[in-house]
Amino acid sequence: MEPDPSVVYKPPASVDASPDIIIKSSNGQLLHAHNFFLGAVSTVFHGMFFSHANEHTTDGELPVVELAETSKILATLLSLIYPGPRTPRNHSIFLTYVLVSADETKLVVVYTPPASVNAAPDVAIKSSDGYILHAHKIFLGAYSTVFNDMFSLDEGHTPNGELPVVELAEASNILVALVSLFYPGPKTPPSSFRVVKGVLLAAEKYEVSCAADAYRHYLVSFLSSAPCEVYCICADLGLDQEKEAVMYQIYTLTEKQALSQEKQGIPAHRILEMISARGDRTSAIITELTNMLTWKQRCRTYGRPWCQTRRATPAWFDHWQDQIRLQIMDIPIIGGQFTLPTTHKDSCNEPNCACDSWDRDRFFVLKEHMEAKFPLKSPYL
Repeated sequence: MEPDPSVVYKPPASVDASPDIIIKSSNGQLLHAHNFFLGAVSTVFHGMFFSHANEHTTDGELPVVELAETSKILATLLSLIYPGPRTPRNHSIFLTYVLVSADETKLVVVYTPPASVNAAPDVAIKSSDGYILHAHKIFLGAYSTVFNDMFSLDEGHTPNGELPVVELAEASNILVALVSLFYPGPKTPPSSFRVVKGVLLAAEKYEVSCAADAYRHYLVSFLSSAPCEVYCICADLGLDQEKEAVMYQIYTLTEKQALSQEKQGIPAHRILEMISARGDRTSAIITELTNMLTWKQRCRTYGRPWCQTRRATPAWFDHWQDQIRLQIMDIPIIGGQFTLPTTHKDSCNEPNCACDSWDRDRFFVLKEHMEAKFPLKSPYL
Protein backbone atom coordinates (compact mmCIF):
# COMPACT_ATOMS: atom_id res chain seq x y z
CA MET A 1 0.00 0.00 0.00
CA GLU A 2 1.36 3.39 -0.99
CA PRO A 3 2.03 5.77 1.92
CA ASP A 4 -0.33 8.71 2.25
CA PRO A 5 1.51 11.66 0.63
CA SER A 6 -0.24 14.09 2.96
CA VAL A 7 1.45 12.61 6.04
CA VAL A 8 4.52 14.84 6.50
CA TYR A 9 5.66 13.65 9.93
CA LYS A 10 5.89 10.28 11.64
CA PRO A 11 7.47 9.56 15.04
CA PRO A 12 11.01 8.11 14.99
CA ALA A 13 11.30 4.34 14.66
CA SER A 14 12.85 4.17 18.15
CA VAL A 15 9.36 4.79 19.59
CA ASP A 16 8.06 1.22 19.65
CA ALA A 17 4.35 2.05 19.59
CA SER A 18 1.82 2.86 16.90
CA PRO A 19 0.65 6.49 16.67
CA ASP A 20 -2.71 7.12 18.31
CA ILE A 21 -3.41 10.70 17.20
CA ILE A 22 -3.29 12.69 13.97
CA ILE A 23 -2.54 16.41 13.86
CA LYS A 24 -3.86 18.30 10.85
CA SER A 25 -2.01 21.49 9.94
CA SER A 26 -3.48 24.70 8.57
CA ASN A 27 -2.26 23.78 5.08
CA GLY A 28 -4.07 20.42 5.20
CA GLN A 29 -1.17 18.06 5.80
CA LEU A 30 -1.12 15.37 8.49
CA LEU A 31 1.32 14.53 11.26
CA HIS A 32 1.20 11.28 13.26
CA ALA A 33 1.93 11.42 16.98
CA HIS A 34 1.29 9.85 20.40
CA ASN A 35 -1.02 11.23 23.07
CA PHE A 36 1.47 10.27 25.77
CA PHE A 37 4.42 12.21 24.34
CA LEU A 38 2.44 15.34 23.51
CA GLY A 39 0.58 15.36 26.82
CA ALA A 40 3.77 14.81 28.83
CA VAL A 41 5.42 18.02 27.61
CA SER A 42 2.36 20.25 27.02
CA THR A 43 -0.38 20.98 29.55
CA VAL A 44 -2.54 22.21 26.67
CA PHE A 45 -2.21 18.94 24.78
CA HIS A 46 -2.71 16.98 28.00
CA GLY A 47 -5.97 18.79 28.72
CA MET A 48 -7.09 18.40 25.11
CA PHE A 49 -6.49 14.65 25.03
CA PHE A 50 -7.88 14.08 28.53
CA SER A 51 -11.18 15.72 27.62
CA HIS A 52 -11.54 13.35 24.63
CA ALA A 53 -10.17 10.26 26.37
CA ASN A 54 -13.49 8.39 26.18
CA GLU A 55 -14.15 9.20 22.54
CA HIS A 56 -13.50 6.44 19.97
CA THR A 57 -13.32 6.41 16.22
CA THR A 58 -14.77 3.73 13.97
CA ASP A 59 -12.96 1.29 11.70
CA GLY A 60 -9.68 1.85 13.59
CA GLU A 61 -9.26 5.41 12.32
CA LEU A 62 -7.08 7.73 14.39
CA PRO A 63 -8.69 10.82 15.95
CA VAL A 64 -7.70 14.07 14.23
CA VAL A 65 -6.77 17.33 15.99
CA GLU A 66 -6.77 20.41 13.75
CA LEU A 67 -4.24 23.12 14.66
CA ALA A 68 -3.69 26.60 13.21
CA GLU A 69 0.04 26.25 12.49
CA THR A 70 1.60 25.18 9.19
CA SER A 71 2.97 21.69 8.71
CA LYS A 72 6.55 22.98 8.66
CA ILE A 73 6.19 24.55 12.10
CA LEU A 74 4.31 21.58 13.54
CA ALA A 75 6.87 19.09 12.22
CA THR A 76 9.63 21.11 13.89
CA LEU A 77 7.66 21.26 17.13
CA LEU A 78 7.04 17.51 17.18
CA SER A 79 10.70 16.77 16.44
CA LEU A 80 11.57 18.62 19.65
CA ILE A 81 9.13 16.48 21.65
CA TYR A 82 10.44 13.10 20.51
CA PRO A 83 13.90 11.67 21.31
CA GLY A 84 16.56 11.80 18.64
CA PRO A 85 18.94 14.22 16.88
CA ARG A 86 17.92 17.85 16.45
CA THR A 87 18.17 19.98 13.33
CA PRO A 88 20.71 22.77 14.04
CA ARG A 89 19.03 26.08 14.85
CA ASN A 90 15.57 24.72 14.11
CA HIS A 91 14.22 27.46 16.41
CA SER A 92 14.45 29.84 13.46
CA ILE A 93 11.46 28.15 11.82
CA PHE A 94 9.22 29.96 14.31
CA LEU A 95 10.38 33.40 13.07
CA THR A 96 8.04 34.14 10.21
CA TYR A 97 7.28 37.05 7.90
CA VAL A 98 4.15 39.15 8.10
CA LEU A 99 3.06 41.57 5.41
CA VAL A 100 2.80 45.21 6.33
CA SER A 101 -0.83 46.34 6.47
CA ALA A 102 -2.26 49.65 5.28
CA ASP A 103 -2.18 50.99 8.84
CA GLU A 104 1.36 49.81 9.44
CA THR A 105 2.67 51.71 6.42
CA LYS A 106 2.00 54.84 8.45
CA LEU A 107 4.27 53.74 11.31
CA VAL A 108 7.31 55.90 11.97
CA VAL A 109 10.54 54.65 10.40
CA VAL A 110 13.26 55.20 13.01
CA TYR A 111 16.16 53.66 11.10
CA THR A 112 17.25 53.59 7.47
CA PRO A 113 20.58 52.18 6.25
CA PRO A 114 23.36 54.69 5.53
CA ALA A 115 23.38 56.30 2.09
CA SER A 116 26.72 54.62 1.33
CA VAL A 117 24.79 51.36 0.90
CA ASN A 118 23.69 51.81 -2.68
CA ALA A 119 20.72 49.43 -2.57
CA ALA A 120 17.09 49.74 -1.57
CA PRO A 121 16.09 48.01 1.70
CA ASP A 122 14.42 44.65 1.19
CA VAL A 123 13.12 43.96 4.71
CA ALA A 124 11.48 45.93 7.51
CA ILE A 125 11.85 45.21 11.20
CA LYS A 126 8.99 46.11 13.51
CA SER A 127 9.90 46.76 17.13
CA SER A 128 7.82 45.89 20.18
CA ASP A 129 6.88 49.56 20.58
CA GLY A 130 5.55 49.77 17.02
CA TYR A 131 8.36 51.48 15.11
CA ILE A 132 9.88 50.37 11.79
CA LEU A 133 13.53 49.86 10.85
CA HIS A 134 14.52 49.37 7.20
CA ALA A 135 17.35 46.97 6.50
CA HIS A 136 18.91 44.54 4.03
CA LYS A 137 18.65 40.78 4.38
CA ILE A 138 22.21 40.29 3.20
CA PHE A 139 23.62 42.49 5.98
CA LEU A 140 21.48 40.99 8.72
CA GLY A 141 22.11 37.44 7.53
CA ALA A 142 25.86 37.98 7.28
CA TYR A 143 26.17 38.84 10.99
CA SER A 144 23.38 36.73 12.51
CA THR A 145 22.92 33.01 12.02
CA VAL A 146 19.33 33.33 13.25
CA PHE A 147 18.48 36.02 10.69
CA ASN A 148 20.28 34.04 8.01
CA ASP A 149 18.17 30.95 8.75
CA MET A 150 15.04 33.09 8.88
CA PHE A 151 15.65 34.61 5.45
CA SER A 152 16.43 31.20 3.95
CA LEU A 153 12.75 30.40 4.57
CA ASP A 154 11.62 33.32 2.41
CA GLU A 155 9.16 31.86 -0.09
CA GLY A 156 9.08 34.69 -2.59
CA HIS A 157 8.08 38.28 -3.15
CA THR A 158 5.30 40.08 -1.35
CA PRO A 159 2.37 41.52 -3.30
CA ASN A 160 2.33 45.14 -4.45
CA GLY A 161 6.05 45.52 -3.80
CA GLU A 162 5.57 45.81 -0.04
CA LEU A 163 8.50 45.07 2.22
CA PRO A 164 8.20 41.91 4.29
CA VAL A 165 8.12 42.76 7.99
CA VAL A 166 9.89 40.85 10.74
CA GLU A 167 8.31 41.50 14.13
CA LEU A 168 10.83 41.30 16.97
CA ALA A 169 10.34 41.48 20.72
CA GLU A 170 12.90 44.23 21.39
CA ALA A 171 12.17 47.96 21.68
CA SER A 172 13.15 50.33 18.88
CA ASN A 173 16.11 51.92 20.72
CA ILE A 174 17.64 48.47 21.23
CA LEU A 175 17.07 47.40 17.62
CA VAL A 176 18.44 50.67 16.19
CA ALA A 177 21.63 50.17 18.20
CA LEU A 178 21.85 46.53 17.10
CA VAL A 179 21.10 46.99 13.39
CA SER A 180 23.46 49.97 13.08
CA LEU A 181 26.32 47.62 13.99
CA PHE A 182 25.70 45.67 10.77
CA TYR A 183 26.42 48.68 8.56
CA PRO A 184 29.58 50.71 7.91
CA GLY A 185 29.99 54.13 9.43
CA PRO A 186 30.46 55.75 12.86
CA LYS A 187 28.65 54.21 15.83
CA THR A 188 26.81 56.18 18.50
CA PRO A 189 27.82 55.19 22.05
CA PRO A 190 24.92 53.78 24.11
CA SER A 191 22.97 56.35 26.09
CA SER A 192 22.22 54.16 29.10
CA PHE A 193 22.93 50.85 30.76
CA ARG A 194 19.46 49.71 29.68
CA VAL A 195 20.55 50.00 26.02
CA VAL A 196 23.82 48.15 26.67
CA LYS A 197 21.97 45.36 28.46
CA GLY A 198 19.30 45.17 25.75
CA VAL A 199 21.83 44.95 22.91
CA LEU A 200 23.87 42.28 24.69
CA LEU A 201 20.77 40.17 25.35
CA ALA A 202 19.60 40.62 21.75
CA ALA A 203 23.07 39.69 20.49
CA GLU A 204 22.88 36.47 22.51
CA LYS A 205 19.34 35.75 21.30
CA TYR A 206 20.04 36.35 17.60
CA GLU A 207 23.61 35.00 17.71
CA VAL A 208 25.28 38.27 16.69
CA SER A 209 28.86 37.88 17.89
CA CYS A 210 30.01 41.26 16.56
CA ALA A 211 27.43 43.07 18.72
CA ALA A 212 28.50 41.19 21.83
CA ASP A 213 32.15 42.05 21.16
CA ALA A 214 31.33 45.71 20.43
CA TYR A 215 29.15 46.29 23.48
CA ARG A 216 30.79 44.28 26.24
CA HIS A 217 33.48 46.95 26.76
CA TYR A 218 30.75 49.54 27.44
CA LEU A 219 29.90 47.65 30.63
CA VAL A 220 32.99 49.08 32.34
CA SER A 221 31.60 52.62 32.14
CA PHE A 222 28.61 51.57 34.25
CA LEU A 223 30.56 49.86 37.04
CA SER A 224 30.09 52.79 39.41
CA SER A 225 26.46 53.63 38.65
CA ALA A 226 24.98 50.14 38.32
CA PRO A 227 27.45 47.54 39.65
CA CYS A 228 24.88 44.94 40.68
CA GLU A 229 23.04 45.12 37.35
CA VAL A 230 26.33 44.88 35.43
CA TYR A 231 27.34 41.84 37.50
CA CYS A 232 24.04 40.14 36.72
CA ILE A 233 24.22 40.61 32.94
CA CYS A 234 27.88 39.49 32.90
CA ALA A 235 27.01 36.35 34.86
CA ASP A 236 24.02 35.58 32.63
CA LEU A 237 26.06 35.93 29.43
CA GLY A 238 29.16 34.15 30.72
CA LEU A 239 31.38 37.26 30.55
CA ASP A 240 33.78 36.03 33.24
CA GLN A 241 36.41 38.77 32.96
CA GLU A 242 33.84 41.55 33.12
CA LYS A 243 32.08 39.79 36.00
CA GLU A 244 35.31 39.70 37.99
CA ALA A 245 35.96 43.37 37.21
CA VAL A 246 32.56 44.49 38.48
CA MET A 247 32.98 42.39 41.62
CA TYR A 248 36.00 44.53 42.51
CA GLN A 249 33.74 47.58 42.27
CA ILE A 250 31.22 45.92 44.58
CA TYR A 251 34.03 45.27 47.08
CA THR A 252 34.62 49.03 47.41
CA LEU A 253 31.05 49.61 48.62
CA THR A 254 30.20 49.55 52.29
CA GLU A 255 27.99 46.70 53.42
CA LYS A 256 25.07 49.13 53.71
CA GLN A 257 25.68 50.52 50.21
CA ALA A 258 25.96 47.03 48.71
CA LEU A 259 22.71 45.89 50.31
CA SER A 260 20.85 49.09 49.38
CA GLN A 261 21.79 49.01 45.68
CA GLU A 262 18.83 48.99 43.30
CA LYS A 263 18.22 45.30 42.61
CA GLN A 264 14.93 45.37 40.74
CA GLY A 265 14.89 42.56 38.22
CA ILE A 266 18.00 40.84 39.62
CA PRO A 267 17.39 37.18 40.55
CA ALA A 268 17.87 36.28 44.21
CA HIS A 269 20.61 33.76 43.41
CA ARG A 270 22.70 36.51 41.78
CA ILE A 271 22.33 38.72 44.86
CA LEU A 272 23.39 35.76 47.00
CA GLU A 273 26.44 35.24 44.75
CA MET A 274 27.54 38.85 45.28
CA ILE A 275 27.02 38.74 49.05
CA SER A 276 28.85 35.40 49.27
CA ALA A 277 31.78 36.74 47.22
CA ARG A 278 32.10 39.75 49.55
CA GLY A 279 32.02 37.41 52.55
CA ASP A 280 34.68 35.13 51.06
CA ARG A 281 36.98 38.07 50.36
CA THR A 282 36.45 39.48 53.86
CA SER A 283 37.39 36.14 55.41
CA ALA A 284 40.43 35.79 53.15
CA ILE A 285 41.77 39.27 54.04
CA ILE A 286 41.30 38.80 57.79
CA THR A 287 42.86 35.32 57.70
CA GLU A 288 45.87 36.55 55.72
CA LEU A 289 46.40 39.53 58.03
CA THR A 290 46.13 37.32 61.13
CA ASN A 291 48.63 34.86 59.68
CA MET A 292 51.09 37.60 58.77
CA LEU A 293 51.01 38.92 62.34
CA THR A 294 50.99 35.53 64.07
CA TRP A 295 53.66 33.34 62.51
CA LYS A 296 57.03 34.01 64.11
CA GLN A 297 59.11 34.19 60.97
CA ARG A 298 56.69 36.61 59.33
CA CYS A 299 56.40 38.67 62.49
CA ARG A 300 60.13 39.35 62.22
CA THR A 301 59.55 40.54 58.66
CA TYR A 302 56.62 42.79 59.50
CA GLY A 303 57.80 43.82 62.98
CA ARG A 304 54.76 43.09 65.12
CA PRO A 305 54.96 45.37 68.21
CA TRP A 306 55.49 43.86 71.67
CA CYS A 307 54.77 45.03 75.22
CA GLN A 308 57.35 43.85 77.79
CA THR A 309 55.05 44.70 80.68
CA ARG A 310 52.11 42.65 79.37
CA ARG A 311 54.35 40.00 77.82
CA ALA A 312 52.06 40.22 74.84
CA THR A 313 51.17 42.56 72.02
CA PRO A 314 50.31 46.09 73.21
CA ALA A 315 46.68 46.91 73.94
CA TRP A 316 46.77 49.67 71.33
CA PHE A 317 47.90 47.10 68.74
CA ASP A 318 45.07 44.73 69.68
CA HIS A 319 42.66 47.65 69.40
CA TRP A 320 44.06 48.47 65.94
CA GLN A 321 43.57 44.88 64.79
CA ASP A 322 39.98 44.86 66.05
CA GLN A 323 39.24 48.12 64.22
CA ILE A 324 40.85 46.89 61.01
CA ARG A 325 38.76 43.70 61.13
CA LEU A 326 35.56 45.71 61.57
CA GLN A 327 36.49 48.02 58.69
CA ILE A 328 37.35 45.09 56.40
CA MET A 329 34.05 43.42 57.28
CA ASP A 330 32.32 46.61 56.11
CA ILE A 331 34.54 47.24 53.06
CA PRO A 332 36.63 44.19 52.06
CA ILE A 333 39.62 46.07 50.61
CA ILE A 334 43.09 47.17 51.70
CA GLY A 335 42.57 50.89 51.35
CA GLY A 336 42.81 54.14 53.24
CA GLN A 337 41.74 52.57 56.52
CA PHE A 338 44.92 50.46 56.58
CA THR A 339 47.14 53.13 58.17
CA LEU A 340 50.09 53.03 60.55
CA PRO A 341 48.66 53.06 64.10
CA THR A 342 49.99 55.41 66.75
CA THR A 343 51.23 54.15 70.14
CA HIS A 344 48.86 54.75 73.04
CA LYS A 345 50.78 53.51 76.07
CA ASP A 346 48.06 54.62 78.47
CA SER A 347 45.72 52.06 76.97
CA CYS A 348 47.82 49.22 78.41
CA ASN A 349 46.78 50.21 81.95
CA GLU A 350 50.18 49.10 83.21
CA PRO A 351 52.62 51.24 85.23
CA ASN A 352 55.97 51.87 83.55
CA CYS A 353 54.66 50.37 80.33
CA ALA A 354 57.35 49.67 77.77
CA CYS A 355 55.39 49.25 74.53
CA ASP A 356 57.27 49.02 71.27
CA SER A 357 56.18 51.27 68.46
CA TRP A 358 55.59 49.74 65.03
CA ASP A 359 58.54 50.24 62.74
CA ARG A 360 57.24 52.36 59.87
CA ASP A 361 59.17 50.59 57.12
CA ARG A 362 58.06 47.16 58.29
CA PHE A 363 54.45 48.25 58.53
CA PHE A 364 54.48 49.43 54.92
CA VAL A 365 56.10 46.16 53.82
CA LEU A 366 53.06 44.44 55.35
CA LYS A 367 50.68 46.87 53.65
CA GLU A 368 52.35 46.33 50.27
CA HIS A 369 52.05 42.57 50.73
CA MET A 370 48.33 42.83 51.53
CA GLU A 371 47.67 45.24 48.64
CA ALA A 372 49.43 42.91 46.20
CA LYS A 373 47.45 39.90 47.41
CA PHE A 374 44.13 41.79 47.47
CA PRO A 375 44.33 44.48 44.73
CA LEU A 376 41.75 47.23 44.39
CA LYS A 377 41.23 46.66 40.67
CA SER A 378 40.74 43.63 38.51
CA PRO A 379 43.77 42.65 36.40
CA TYR A 380 41.40 42.67 33.39
CA LEU A 381 40.81 46.43 33.59
